[in-house]
Amino acid sequence: MFMNGLSFDDDAPARSGSRARKSRDDDVSDAVEVLSLDDQRTGSGAHPNALLDDDLDAVGGAEYLSGARSNVIQQQRELQKKKLQERMGGAGAEVVMTTAMTAVALAAAEADSLAVDKGRAAATNARKPKLDITDMRAFILRPIPKAYDVVECYIERNKSGSNKMFPEYCLYMKEGDRFLLTAKKRPKNRTSNYLVSLQRGDLLRRGSDNYVGKLRANFLGTEFTIYDSGSSPKDADQQTITSNPAGIRQELGIAMYAANVLGHRGPRKMKVCVPRVRDDGTRVVWRPLNKDDEMVNKCKEQDHTNLTYLINKPPRWNDQVCAYVLNFNGRVTMASVKNFQLVTPEDQETVVLQFGRVGKDLFTMDFRWPLCPLQAFAITLSSFDSKLACE
Repeated sequence: MFMNGLSFDDDAPARSGSRARKSRDDDVSDAVEVLSLDDQRTGSGAHPNALLDDDLDAVGGAEYLSGARSNVIQQQRELQKKKLQERMGGAGAEVVMTTAMTAVALAAAEADSLAVDKGRAAATNARKPKLDITDMRAFILRPIPKAYDVVECYIERNKSGSNKMFPEYCLYMKEGDRFLLTAKKRPKNRTSNYLVSLQRGDLLRRGSDNYVGKLRANFLGTEFTIYDSGSSPKDADQQTITSNPAGIRQELGIAMYAANVLGHRGPRKMKVCVPRVRDDGTRVVWRPLNKDDEMVNKCKEQDHTNLTYLINKPPRWNDQVCAYVLNFNGRVTMASVKNFQLVTPEDQETVVLQFGRVGKDLFTMDFRWPLCPLQAFAITLSSFDSKLACE
């Protein structure tokens, strides 16, 4: 679903009526199924017909997540139509009205297709294995079953009060609005360091029973490592390492970012490695005791033994909307350079993890096998963090 503004040219009054209508209707048809990641026009400033963040917040957010997607689409189209009428006026008003009504008709058709999709989804859900959430800690660390398809989640960012400088992020499953995890960046650290907890508000210390892992960045914010709640090998003596190796922390994944070649507003280049999941559903244990064996160094050496390698799905340039676009299948409604989809190099049609914005402080996160909830959440946290070398 495209939400960054319909592609209307500035020279509409100069076109003949039928030709203008056909061209504009084609633009809407091309645009309605894609989402702009960012505006990459040669000129500065936002697209003249783009919806502002405040406009999108007014008609997106909570209502979108509640499932009333067709209502949101209708409101967004009406807002776009009103905005265009005010801007174009005069000789262009009739063409704008015709095109806006076409957009509304398309939205209605999409709403009808949603009903069909819901029927298909119900049939798919009937075949899904049930997720075992009786032990939340075990569920958070366990790879999602391969047969489950996709787990739909959303993330709320809280920047109010004491969280203004260091926001708190809360992860929920969409089904039942079930709370899963919370995370917050630790202050007074040389590099970005996020604690992840099973309990909201319990984010001050690693010794808590609710502590399940952390995400740590390098100085430039280009490399992030995901850990479970084990101890650092640097803090353990040789006797402890020998007698209780299970107490040493595991690396659950790494995310690496590279500066894009399209400027600071272009899509980010992203690579992720996670331990391989065996056929029986268990994950290969990755517990390095020295720097050479750390996952980030193996990935830099292109050694992916016992690792699953993911890349961000490259967006394509859309001439109609003058932007790079990805199809999020209606799960993302706002443009942002933080939005991404991860795929394997071998299968770039199956999205393993996707993340995107639907409100000012509201985001969706959908993931599947071979990731566990903690891995997926930590990877999205890395997208929130500032990156000196990429921006």
